[in-house]
Amino acid sequence: VHRFGHFSANLWVRAGEYVKGTGQSTAAAGMKLQYKFTRTFRSWVAVSGQRDVDQSDQITRSASATAGASYRW
Repeated sequence: VHRFGHFSANLWVRAGEYVKGTGQSTAAAGMKLQYKFTRTFRSWVAVSGQRDVDQSDQITRSASATAGASYRW
């Protein structure tokens, strides 16, 4: 996590292999950006993508995007 005043950014990368007979490999990357407006209110957006290769060399790609807000009292 990198913080720049009220702004923070979190980047991640992940890779691995499946158990033999269930698939070959997986790789993913993502990012979350957050802004803290006050001590009690913050909001964020996040995006991520993933690539999987199954046992018959078929490639599956997926992506997601989310946004949210939080208020604490």
